[in-house]
Amino acid sequence: MNPYFPQWVQTQRNVRFLDLSYAHISDEVPRWLWSLSPTLLSLNISHNHISGTIPHLLSTSIEDLDVSSNNLSGPLPLLQQSMSTVQLSQNMFSGSLSNICSSLFVKMMILDLSNNHLDGEIPNCWEKMSGLRYLSLGENSFSGEVPHTLGSLSMLTSLNLHGNNLSGELPFTLSKCGELMFIDVGGNNLTGNIPAWIGAITNLVYVILRRNRFYGSIPLEICILTYIQVLDLSINNISGEIPHCFNRFTSLSKKNTTVQGASITFFPTLYEPLNLFEYAFVQWKGGEFEYRKILQHLKLIDLSSNRLVGSIPRSFSSMRALVSLNLSRNMLTGTIISDIGEMEMLEVLDLSRNQLSGHIPNSLAQLHFIAVLDLENNSLWGRIPLSTQLQSFNASAYAGNDGLCGLPLKLCPGDHPLITYQGKNIKKDGGIVSKEFGISMALGFIIGFLGVVAVEGIMGSRRSIFLLLVQIF
Repeated sequence: MNPYFPQWVQTQRNVRFLDLSYAHISDEVPRWLWSLSPTLLSLNISHNHISGTIPHLLSTSIEDLDVSSNNLSGPLPLLQQSMSTVQLSQNMFSGSLSNICSSLFVKMMILDLSNNHLDGEIPNCWEKMSGLRYLSLGENSFSGEVPHTLGSLSMLTSLNLHGNNLSGELPFTLSKCGELMFIDVGGNNLTGNIPAWIGAITNLVYVILRRNRFYGSIPLEICILTYIQVLDLSINNISGEIPHCFNRFTSLSKKNTTVQGASITFFPTLYEPLNLFEYAFVQWKGGEFEYRKILQHLKLIDLSSNRLVGSIPRSFSSMRALVSLNLSRNMLTGTIISDIGEMEMLEVLDLSRNQLSGHIPNSLAQLHFIAVLDLENNSLWGRIPLSTQLQSFNASAYAGNDGLCGLPLKLCPGDHPLITYQGKNIKKDGGIVSKEFGISMALGFIIGFLGVVAVEGIMGSRRSIFLLLVQIF
């Protein structure tokens, strides 16, 4: 469509479902849209560049509303009680959320207000939305504590409070959300221990508590969560040892197993089920990224930037489906587990800035998918195992381990300047020449030398042969 809002829509009087999403509209939303038709049940104008404000919707017939990913602003509108889906994310709405307590929303299933400019405290009246399954208030400026009435949402499957200014402890009442599969409260100022009651929510698949002020040890009850695929406790003040029971995470132990998150059919505004786990913020390959759509395929454990002590549990090697493991910036001691090569799906391994010692195990060379490796600033020593992957990383991946040697660092004592591995020759300067090229050079030298010897033999000059050998060698 052209940049203007289509005027022909205004002439439609018996519309039930209207979808103008992804239409490249950059106009201001017209006032007549909200009273277009008394039969209008579903309206989707998402993913455009539409500006303006939304009036109160108390007298409309709209039940499913999606205006996400636009440039809409102003306060949140009052909603009519029969609405079931409200998606206002990725806009510029401002003000408080207090109006949400004005009505009883018995049919509300999806409420997404994320990525706006909302502030104030999150109201404590969620018992008025007892059927809510998806709640996303992330990336706003909400303050205060997490309301305890969220525990009344017995059907809640996904809770996203990421990127606000929330404080206090996680309320015990959340343990009553037995259907919860996704929880992201990262990027706040939450405190207290990681609650042991989290083990009571046995359906949890994604647990993201990163960048808060949690302290204490990791509760053993977390190992009850056998469906876990993403466990992110990074950037907190967690201490103690890493539990030795992570091998109970069956979703991380078996390859080709993916928990398909619960979904709600949002018909016909969207023509495919709405994935309740659309996005989350995780640390991935050295930076924080917002994962969208493919989150269900990510299998990650991040315990970095805490105060963990002790050794890396040997049980980690059983997590053969794990894609990313980050234990950096702790105070871990001991050695890298010898059978780490059994974690065959690893793409990211970060053990940097700990107090690990000993050799780099040879099995590390078996990780054929490894794309990011960081072992810097430990006390590792000995030769770096030879493999195509391990020598391809920058020397910074091994820096701060004075006892390490071998490419891409300095050569080990007694090494020849030319080291051969896996059919390739590595020169001392780090360059690579093919094995076939080396063989050709050797054969050329031998044939040339024998030719000279034959000529000199014919001429009967043994002294010339001796001088030739001296010059060559």
